[in-house]
Amino acid sequence: MGIEMPRLSSRSYLLGLITAAVVPVWLFAAYLLTQYALNERSRFDTEALQVARQMSLVVEGEINNLATVVKGLSKSAALAAGDLMTLQTEAVRLTQGTRSFIVLRDLERQQLINTQVPYGTHLPPVEPISAADLAKLKSNLPIVSSVHAVSGEFRIDVAIAVHGPEGENWLFLISVPTAHIRDIMMPAVPEGWTIGVGDRQGTYVTRSTLHDEMTGKPG
Repeated sequence: MGIEMPRLSSRSYLLGLITAAVVPVWLFAAYLLTQYALNERSRFDTEALQVARQMSLVVEGEINNLATVVKGLSKSAALAAGDLMTLQTEAVRLTQGTRSFIVLRDLERQQLINTQVPYGTHLPPVEPISAADLAKLKSNLPIVSSVHAVSGEFRIDVAIAVHGPEGENWLFLISVPTAHIRDIMMPAVPEGWTIGVGDRQGTYVTRSTLHDEMTGKPG
């Protein structure tokens, strides 16, 4: 006995054709969207890497500029003669009109000059130099401090090793507010991007947005 298959109405047949045609189109569209997303992600990753490199060059360039300031001061005849009063006068002149200050200190805890206060003012002890930083100094490399607060303002220091008139091992450093690093990097930040710079402890030095809220906080 044969079984008669039900006939499809012309409407059902047409609907089947439309469905058969539309489903592959949607699948193809989904494939295209996936490929587009992957390509966009790849493009974004490449662009992010380029921006990171650019920011690194900008920040590193400013660190070198700051190191150059104290390197120039380290060649002062006043330092060679141990004339710390004259040396402080020269250091004050270099930082006048800025929010930077310069410190000459030993490798223990003693400050010798500090341009924040007049020469001869009693200077409190400071933190000793870490072993890692001492190793850098022995290699004649500038050291960059972690973010720290001075009188309620977050700062970083850039320091170099110098020798006193009797061959003493001293340290010349220039301290700048973290906002200084933000101001330096902002012209290089692409529109619509948020860029952060951290110290070696993972603490925010600055961020292109919400700097005041983020500086000095863990990243």
